Amino acid sequence: MRICNSLYVVRRLCTLALVAVLTLGNSALADDIDALMARLSNLNSLSTNFRQLTLDASETNIQTISGTLQLVRPAQLYWYSDVPYEQSIYVNEGTLWIFDMDLAQAIRQPVEEQWEQSPALVLTGTREQITERYAVEQIVNRPPFATFTLTPRGENNAIESLDLAFEGNTPTSIRLRDGFNQTTLVNFDNLTLNPELDPEIFVFNPPAGVDVIDQMGQ
Repeated sequence: MRICNSLYVVRRLCTLALVAVLTLGNSALADDIDALMARLSNLNSLSTNFRQLTLDASETNIQTISGTLQLVRPAQLYWYSDVPYEQSIYVNEGTLWIFDMDLAQAIRQPVEEQWEQSPALVLTGTREQITERYAVEQIVNRPPFATFTLTPRGENNAIESLDLAFEGNTPTSIRLRDGFNQTTLVNFDNLTLNPELDPEIFVFNPPAGVDVIDQMGQ
């Protein structure tokens, strides 16, 4: 009888310990998304230059792209890549346009389906949008510096993880790792936080002669 009681006590303690670990883990994750949203909540708009590096598995740079980014939370974004990779991305009212100047081609898509293809959309995301798509963990917390790792939920994702770094409430970089052992690093420069931006920046009207591919209904 004493042996049975001892086994029961051991099992009970193990169960309680597991529950405590899971509870603490969920609490920590909740604290991490709270910390991320606290920074994003202070970001109403943004205008910055960027330099995007594509690194192979050995961390060797294989492509460099420069350009500009403007956004207004929670639903507007303009991304322009300079020549020789000239391309513009417009996000407005639930629609994403990708305009490739060289190809004279514009693609229209629902923005909800393009989060993995446009990582800067994380900066416009609401708490619901981010937690629906990512598990959030704060991996650096050295005020004023903070870095958050966002890991996609589910399977068959195009990216493995995304790191979002801040200095205070100002985003400084996005680092994305994909399933092909490549890393995309986007560093921001000359960033202005919460500027007044012309709403027309985010409006795209296809120029005459441009081939329009509409994927909104797919």
